[in-house]
Amino acid sequence: MPVAVKLMVREKKNKLKYYREVEILRVLQKEVSRSGQGFPLLFHYEELSTAYAVIMEKLGKNLKELMQERTSNMSLKNVISIGI
Repeated sequence: MPVAVKLMVREKKNKLKYYREVEILRVLQKEVSRSGQGFPLLFHYEELSTAYAVIMEKLGKNLKELMQERTSNMSLKNVISIGI
């Protein structure tokens, strides 16, 4: 199973973002069954000496990969879909 690793520099401004993201993923993991699509499973999270780390299931390609595949700009429909 592919995983995604997210690292945030351990700064005051990122602390609340880290805690919110982990809490949301934990709640979603409890509420949504494993067959629920669109929400990654949270495998591990930890405060390191220089960063906040979150390890979760990788659901698909990241935005950079999607943009590199396209030869033209993304449509408004695609941008809105990513935002939701």
